[in-house]
Amino acid sequence: MKLRPFLVPLLLVSATLPHLPAAEEPATQTSNTAPATSPKEDLETLVGQIKAKLQAGAQSADDLKPEIAEFDTLLAKYPGQKTDDVAEIAYMKALFYLQVLGDTAKGRELLLALKADFAGTKPAGAVDKILAQLDDAAKRDAVKAALVGKQAPEITFHWATREGLKKLSELRGQVVVLDFWAT
Repeated sequence: MKLRPFLVPLLLVSATLPHLPAAEEPATQTSNTAPATSPKEDLETLVGQIKAKLQAGAQSADDLKPEIAEFDTLLAKYPGQKTDDVAEIAYMKALFYLQVLGDTAKGRELLLALKADFAGTKPAGAVDKILAQLDDAAKRDAVKAALVGKQAPEITFHWATREGLKKLSELRGQVVVLDFWAT
């Protein structure tokens, strides 16, 4: 599990969320009434819970099931609000699936839903860039998978440290270190 890529956005979101002083509770409010919170405050609380569980060793979707459900609860709490703050909740859910759980398919699905559901918001504007990065990573992985364990392509040397060496294939069966040096 790769925690660092997820922790950076978590820390950035935590740092950018306003740290508002606690408002005094009005005398008429009963203890049964929960104070109203903003999407940013709710997301900051959820991010704190996730960070704590990750630091405690939680690694799987089962370990983080209540926090995963909380993303949906938060989105349902703000129906019809197509603001950057609410879109940030959907954005963080997608990043959570991509970077913590390593579920690229679910993360991609959530990003596409974010783009459609929150068009015009800053988080939706970042979706295309993230999808392009995912596509590039998939291409790199495919190229790497195609090369690992396969025979090296033929390389013809114009000069080498060993006299008479003209092709890489002449070193078959030996350990070869290639030093590509450009000035």
